[in-house]
Amino acid sequence: MDLDTLKTGANIAVAVGLIISALGTYAAYHFGAKSDAAKDSHQAEQERRLQTQITTLLAGNEDLKHRLEPFDTLLKQRYPEATEAEALDRLQRELSSLGKRTETLEKGTRDRVLQLESQEAIVKALAPFPGTKVEFYVMAADIEGRRYAEKLKSCFEAAKWVVSGFILVFDKEYPSGVHLVVREDTGSSQQRALEVALKATGQQVTGAINKLLPAGAFRVVIGPK
Repeated sequence: MDLDTLKTGANIAVAVGLIISALGTYAAYHFGAKSDAAKDSHQAEQERRLQTQITTLLAGNEDLKHRLEPFDTLLKQRYPEATEAEALDRLQRELSSLGKRTETLEKGTRDRVLQLESQEAIVKALAPFPGTKVEFYVMAADIEGRRYAEKLKSCFEAAKWVVSGFILVFDKEYPSGVHLVVREDTGSSQQRALEVALKATGQQVTGAINKLLPAGAFRVVIGPK
């Protein structure tokens, strides 16, 4: 192989190398540009979504502001001398107090309930002494008390006690709760059973002595709620 042929081959190899390098440079630029364009498009989409969310949030806040305007006016009318924070605090306390009063009123309109567990406990306490006599007293004007007395009477009768009444009282006002009246505190088994039974009602239970009662007599007084 002569010198001219070697020179020609070397020139061709250099030319091919230059072409390959140029192609590599172009490819890196081309695909890099595409990657940058994709990144820019993704970022633009994220910014667009963020802007949409901000716009929606601002619109919601504006709507909320309009909805709260009557409430804000009410606070200023009710507590003209108070700051917004003080007015809100005072209103919260008033609403809490109102809720408690409402709950008290609702309780006052509901009948007392004698739960099944209480009924079973009453019957269990009284059952060992069937035939024991007891009087039920209730104020005639206390409609709820009369209904409660009926529930309690049913438990006594289930235990085979003999219930007289209930006797309606027109000239007395009894305290709330349930009361046991005896001639004297003998501590008899029947008396103790009766005390256990009345406590099982869950009502406030008190005792009293009435010397006018016959010996061994028991009287249950149903007071109001």
